Amino acid sequence: NLDALHDHLGTIYPGMRAPSFRCTDAERGNNLILHYYSQREGLQDILQPGTCNLPSVFSLVRPHIDFNFHGILSHINTVFVLRSKEGLLNVEPVENEDELTGVEISCLRLKGQMIYLPEAENVLFLCSPSVMNLDDLTRRGLYLSDIPLHDATRDLVLLGEQFREEYKLTQELEILTDRLQHTLRALEDEKKKTDR
Repeated sequence: NLDALHDHLGTIYPGMRAPSFRCTDAERGNNLILHYYSQREGLQDILQPGTCNLPSVFSLVRPHIDFNFHGILSHINTVFVLRSKEGLLNVEPVENEDELTGVEISCLRLKGQMIYLPEAENVLFLCSPSVMNLDDLTRRGLYLSDIPLHDATRDLVLLGEQFREEYKLTQELEILTDRLQHTLRALEDEKKKTDR
């Protein structure tokens, strides 16, 4: 039960605002209706109740195949990357766009695997957000706790943050070293003047 998992995670991560899911039988056919409840803005358009036409919400980045049921089934053991269509998400604007060069800021990239459910003749996309860093994650209204523990994305985001901070410290150290060398040269020049 997904709600039970979110409840358990809420005890581990205080302040976590997890969504709630509930399924009900559809009036016609052998279908279920997925009900999604959340206090967080921006994710409601990604999860659409019932069966959705995937190409109307996402475009296929990888693999390069026909984006239909049979195309997906023919590449079921492949890593899939989907990108949300523009205008679906409320994404905070970026202050420094150079930081995310080449990344489509207004879209959400999802990376994962397709799982065929033969009893329902459906495909389940088990995925995680593909993000560059913590800023990129929070800009999309997501948190590190939204990424599953077993997913390497968590580690990559944290390693990226660590590298970025170490790089900033290295730059600051170089600036301070240059200033110190400049001050040392100025001191030596003053010392030569007084020695004369």
